[in-house]
Amino acid sequence: MEFFKTVITFSGFDEGFLQRVDTIWYKDAWWLVATAFEDPSTGHKIPDRLVRLTGLPFQEVNESEYRFFLGTAIPIFVFEGQACEGYVVEYYPALVDIQEQTPGSASRH
Repeated sequence: MEFFKTVITFSGFDEGFLQRVDTIWYKDAWWLVATAFEDPSTGHKIPDRLVRLTGLPFQEVNESEYRFFLGTAIPIFVFEGQACEGYVVEYYPALVDIQEQTPGSASRH
């Protein structure tokens, strides 16, 4: 899986400070990676909670350190998984599948 960077700002946390956030292509759309984990067996990063970037006012800029720029602040609570009108939050299924296969793991749904 290829990870890109998007420059965003948050509302409700470090307001006005630019943040670089991992971004992936998934389900025919761009998604910000709100949280991710490392697979201990491979060392690869696995997305966890995603916030849909497609549909928000972003630009593809292809700078050396980031690919996208989001022109509006995202409420920090959206990245924490809380619902908010205008934002789509999902969990990446690969991690859900791993957790469901792990004995004693709690389901997040």
